[in-house]
Amino acid sequence: MITAVCGGKGGTGKSTFSLYLALKRKALLVDTDVENPSLYAIAGQEIGEKVGDLYVKRAELEREKCSKCGLCARKCRFNAIFWAPGGYPVILEELCEGCGVCEIACPQRAMRMKRIKVGEVYLSKGKLRILTAITGEEGGKIVPQLIEYAKKMDKEIILDCPAGLHCNALHQMVEADEVFVVVEHSPLGFQALKETLKTLKELGKGAKVVVNKATGNINEFERTAREFGAEVVRVIPYKDEIARAYAEGRILEVME
Repeated sequence: MITAVCGGKGGTGKSTFSLYLALKRKALLVDTDVENPSLYAIAGQEIGEKVGDLYVKRAELEREKCSKCGLCARKCRFNAIFWAPGGYPVILEELCEGCGVCEIACPQRAMRMKRIKVGEVYLSKGKLRILTAITGEEGGKIVPQLIEYAKKMDKEIILDCPAGLHCNALHQMVEADEVFVVVEHSPLGFQALKETLKTLKELGKGAKVVVNKATGNINEFERTAREFGAEVVRVIPYKDEIARAYAEGRILEVME
């Protein structure tokens, strides 16, 4: 079973709840915020041992085959190939998405896709098992690989999604069998709840809502959740103790 923990905005306590859920379920926790991984540090653990590598595909030109027609540049929707008439195409690797269209379009078979290592996967072992990717690539290219590593290691997986409702986070929500939406008890948290539940409904996904840092009644949150076919399953009151433990890397201690 794959569970995604998302939160429309940052600072909601999403990662803290992911740690709690993984601890209670004895599940494999995956830090899918690959551009800024921090779960292992929040849990007070080392990053752990390397368990795999991460790769992307990039276009590469074989000049001896190229007729300088420029078709590859015209077909590239990401503008990752610069071509001046009469010259060889120049591949801008930082823009290349590895889609392979240029390889298919080239009449001379001068373009090919090469596989490049861009990162590594680590498994932290302690009170929790946490899977972390160290890479300089965008999450959308890397997270699917990270999830595949997780599937080979365990059947019970929790994805700690990055903040926001971008493509990377949405892919994880669609992939999941169960989705938790963690929001803070604030006006911004309420707005994030509405936007996230609206998006999930459009995706045909149900949701369980967790209201964190609660300081009063949450009637408005519960009413909104019901409007979108979701329910508030947990309310976590604000406590200074939790904030201090989080800052000191002792968060797992207050969860036991």
